[in-house]
Amino acid sequence: MVQSNLHQEHIDLFELNPNSKEFLDQANSGLKYKLFLLAKLPLAFFTGLTVDALSANECIISVPYKWLNKNPFNSMYFAVLAMAAELSTGLPSRVAIHNAEKKTSMLVTSLSASYSKKAKGRIRFVCKDQQKIYQAVRKTNTSGEWEKATLQSIGYDKDNDEVARFEFEWSFRSRI
Repeated sequence: MVQSNLHQEHIDLFELNPNSKEFLDQANSGLKYKLFLLAKLPLAFFTGLTVDALSANECIISVPYKWLNKNPFNSMYFAVLAMAAELSTGLPSRVAIHNAEKKTSMLVTSLSASYSKKAKGRIRFVCKDQQKIYQAVRKTNTSGEWEKATLQSIGYDKDNDEVARFEFEWSFRSRI
């Protein structure tokens, strides 16, 4: 019984509407993504954030260790890590609101972070909590009330060692 409910809540790419698919294509396109960053998130552009993967069920964002991103302790500045982690939860949130039945607003309402190792080299942040977003967006489209989803993004180095763990609470509300 539980398995059938989970299956019903799972979103696959073929279930996305044309707006969501178009947004996915743009985010996964190198040039269109860079133009989006330059226009809407210039710091992400200059720090070198890239989309390694974005689908209805997973988002991987990576960021290189370079002069602009470093701190005095020879590792990546914590704010750059937070920016990459947020993007790994924010892009899937945008996919979900593009897929919503009604216009929907989104806002980060809280975050927590822990750091476990110096971040050197290219760091990739992985978020696989997208189903929580789709559930919150469905609820707000029905209720019109604020709905929250807490998403986890974990940062890994080239050796696949965890360097940081973030939790972002996103709030969604349909605009009726």
